Amino acid sequence: MGQADKTVIEHVRECEFHTRFRQDLLDALKFVIIFSPFLTTKRAGSYYTILSDLIRRKVEVSIYTKPAAEQMGHMRDEHVRVKGVFQNLGISYGERPKMHEKIALVDGTILWHGSLNIFSQSESHESMLRIQSPELAGEIIRDLKLRGIYPLPIDPHVMDETDAPMADEPPVYCPVCGGMMRYFDNSSMWICGRAPDCNGVLFGPSAVEQHTGTEAHRDSGNQDRGR
Repeated sequence: MGQADKTVIEHVRECEFHTRFRQDLLDALKFVIIFSPFLTTKRAGSYYTILSDLIRRKVEVSIYTKPAAEQMGHMRDEHVRVKGVFQNLGISYGERPKMHEKIALVDGTILWHGSLNIFSQSESHESMLRIQSPELAGEIIRDLKLRGIYPLPIDPHVMDETDAPMADEPPVYCPVCGGMMRYFDNSSMWICGRAPDCNGVLFGPSAVEQHTGTEAHRDSGNQDRGR
């Protein structure tokens, strides 16, 4: 195994974390996934500019938090305000009941993992590990059931194993261009892997079943006409 293949692990305290993490965000090219159970306007507000820049650069940003009902006291109002800003920025936003994970993934190669709430930490002492490991990042993506939002462009003619559907999930093809679609769990939505060049969308399992059923019927009809 070459030097470039080795896992690199760094321990980062709260006093250094935000500076180091912002640098990783600046370097992001494909996607960023952040798990932060709590949101405050002060801490989250310090990230609005860089998150907006990521969206402008077409880096896919997905943020997960606890639901508003699980926020405490005044933090519930802050949660609602920050959520609104995230959504207005074009960020993919999801809520996970009983969530406790504090995690960030950048481009499937960098994993931040520890005790720090990225969008609410203020004065608390925290400990985070910065891990450079595509293997471990991929394991986290699978364990948290995030495979469907792994945001690499998908071309059915040029596909590596990271772009392929999971073995137990049959591929879904775009009703507009015929390309392979990606599933976004937090919104129960299938979006064409060629977005934004193609605007093909399917909402929920029933739409997928109807679409795939139509495709099967169409194929059967084509075969009948070919006889």
